[in-house]
Amino acid sequence: MAPDSIPDICQDVPFMTSLEIAERAGMRHGDVMRLIRRELEAIDIAERKFASSYRDASGKANLLYCLPGEYLLHVLTAFDAKLRFALIKHWQAVNEGWVQPQKNAVHVLTERLVNGGRKARMVELQEAEERAMLSGRRLTAKERNFILLP
Repeated sequence: MAPDSIPDICQDVPFMTSLEIAERAGMRHGDVMRLIRRELEAIDIAERKFASSYRDASGKANLLYCLPGEYLLHVLTAFDAKLRFALIKHWQAVNEGWVQPQKNAVHVLTERLVNGGRKARMVELQEAEERAMLSGRRLTAKERNFILLP
C-alpha cells in the first residue's frame, strides 16, 4: 500500500515503507515498526521525520514509516549479523575501488538483507525444531518468536 503522503526526507529519493519491509521479511507490521523506532532512537533521530499513514481495507488510517537510503540500510542491518558484515565488506570494496558502485544499490542490498535474513532465521528455526523433537518436545511460541524476530 502506498503512503497517504510522502515525508519531506523522502521527496525525490528512493525509499521503502515499513509495510514493504514487513511484507518482504514475512514479519508483522507492528514488529517492524517497533524495530524502526528502536533503531532510529539508537542514533538520536526523531521517528516523526519518517512518519506517514496508509488506509487499510476498511478505510482506517494507520501509521507507517518511509525510510530513504542510509536510514533504511541502518534499520535493515539490525536484522542479521552475517548480512550486516557482508554489507560492511561490500561498502569497503566500493570505497576502495575493488568493485564498481551498483545502480539502485540500496534496493538491491535491501532485498538481500531482508530476504537473506529471513531465510537464515527460517533455517535456524527448522534446526531448533529438529533438536527439540529429538529431545521429545516442541518449541514454544516464545522460542519460535525469539528465533524469527530480528
